[in-house]
Amino acid sequence: MPAAGVSVQSGQGRPVRRAEHSARCPTSEQEGASVAGEIDLDLEFMFVAAKKHIPDKADHLAEVAQRLYHHLQELNVQSARAGDPAVLTNLLKVGGATYDALRIGVVSLNNAAAALNATAKDFVNTDQDARDDLAKIDVTLNGVSVADAPVPSTPAPPELDDPSAPGAPRPDDEPMTGHPSQGGTPSTPDPVTPAEDAQARDDQQEQSEQQHPYVPEEG
Repeated sequence: MPAAGVSVQSGQGRPVRRAEHSARCPTSEQEGASVAGEIDLDLEFMFVAAKKHIPDKADHLAEVAQRLYHHLQELNVQSARAGDPAVLTNLLKVGGATYDALRIGVVSLNNAAAALNATAKDFVNTDQDARDDLAKIDVTLNGVSVADAPVPSTPAPPELDDPSAPGAPRPDDEPMTGHPSQGGTPSTPDPVTPAEDAQARDDQQEQSEQQHPYVPEEG
């Protein structure tokens, strides 16, 4: 059954092109010899997969990656405000690696679609039987013949700097002006213990007494 967005007139079969295929024989006795065989090539499936099914998967993967991108940016800001504790930086590190895999997946699907389309076109351009089979296919994508329709390319999600690094950049969806985190959010320093802060507090107390000496009230 054709996918949504693909129109097929009823009564038309799906020609399958049988092409000669040669491959190296892996056995040591026949090493270097070529064996001839046949592979089934469904031109309709190849074109529709390259121009519909694979791009749809790439679009979906890009949407998932984009949502993860924004969630990681928000979590990065929260982590910076909390002083970048290990539990959050480890989570950001895993999230960043997952995002990179999704981003690479979008690019790979784009390349796979282009390669599959090029393969199908090569059979059509070099084999008369394949051209005859293609003439029997009555499939259109957005009103264009399946063989002539362009191969969609999903834009790759933006690159994401290591979110586990100290601090956080300004999230992309925040306004450029008037926002407290316009220049990014620095990592909150670790709190100082009372013992470490004792000398500073004594100095502040002494300075305050010098600037505001105590004057007893006259009775």
